[in-house]
Amino acid sequence: ANSPQLNESGEMPQQEPTEMQTDSCGVEVGDLCLVSYQEGDSKGLYQAKVVDISERFGHCKVEWLEEGWGVSQVSLEDIELCHSIPVDEQQMKLLKYRCLVDHVAQETGATMKFNKQQKVVEVACSKDRLAPVTEFLDSLTTYQMEQVPVPSDKVGKLVGTQGSTKRAVEQQTGTVLDIPARKGQQEHVTVTILGPEEFMKVAATAIANVIEGKWSQRTHVVKVEPGQVPFILGKGGVTIKDIVAQSGAKLEVSKGKGNVKITGNEEQVTKAEEMVQAIVTRPRPPPRRREGDAEDPE
Repeated sequence: ANSPQLNESGEMPQQEPTEMQTDSCGVEVGDLCLVSYQEGDSKGLYQAKVVDISERFGHCKVEWLEEGWGVSQVSLEDIELCHSIPVDEQQMKLLKYRCLVDHVAQETGATMKFNKQQKVVEVACSKDRLAPVTEFLDSLTTYQMEQVPVPSDKVGKLVGTQGSTKRAVEQQTGTVLDIPARKGQQEHVTVTILGPEEFMKVAATAIANVIEGKWSQRTHVVKVEPGQVPFILGKGGVTIKDIVAQSGAKLEVSKGKGNVKITGNEEQVTKAEEMVQAIVTRPRPPPRRREGDAEDPE
């Protein structure tokens, strides 16, 4: 976007406040932020520093980081806070894929920018949305990459109308797909699968099924007793990972409610449900009586 027009004093023009009542805005004096500012048909995000706040009127004063722009009054609704999160080599390697940045933006509503030189991710979002972004970045330490060649004439089928098939495959498999555009007359396009190691095979199978016209998706919820959930998960998640690996389905477990959500094609869902049912119906010995426990009355 083009830079907004400065006033006669060489500063950004002021935006008139409207009196309003707001809850705690989460913005503090000294915060770095991105401000959405519109001048005519030109609208963009500009870096600034908060120097004063008036929650009663729903606005604050910011000092623009652009040289010579001075101080302006802007609406709190137009501010997104900036947070710099350090990343390691593994995270940096993965974040070069734009699809991961777009994925977290869709999931959290945050705006992200990867700063390679400073080895940080610059995040623009309210403070209450920062935790999901941090959790996602932390999860990248478990991510792997696998490349799958896809015939160029099948790429459109994998993407789907406005990306619908790609999103569905990602949701089913718990992965993110990087699908580059075809270059020249190349016969194949290399699709990169990004996600936890246990989901790599599931995603590769889903891609193959889409290409062959065999892919379908359905979701089934199995209700179990909350006390059975630890048996489904297994120590360190080993049991649920085994179910995913053997069935090819994606499982999501609600610990409090005892809901096991299974997503995949018909065969995958059926296989996963059978494995879950086998676990919860398996006979188990009663818990050991601890020393001092009272005997059961006859």
